[in-house]
Parts: sequence; C-alpha cells; structure tokens
Amino acid sequence: MNKILSDYFNKQVQKRSWIDISLFGCIGIVINLKKIAIPFNLSLSEG
Repeated sequence: MNKILSDYFNKQVQKRSWIDISLFGCIGIVINLKKIAIPFNLSLSEG
C-alpha cells in the first residue's frame, strides 16, 4: 500500500515539476527579453 502511494506521489511531483520548469522557463525568457529590449529601446529613442 505504501509503495503504491509513494509511486503515485512521485509521479505527481514529476508532473508538477515539469509544469513548474516550463512556467519558470517562459517567465525567465520574458524577463531576459525585457532586459535586452529596454536598453535597446532607450538607445533607439536617444539616437
């Protein structure tokens, strides 16, 4: 019984972590794009 529960729990954790990783990946990409885009926009407006 315990093994079934722990297997189930591990599968849920793995699913969760994949979702979390992909979410954090998307957020990280957006933040990096903003970091790149903001100085770029500033230099365009100054130039």
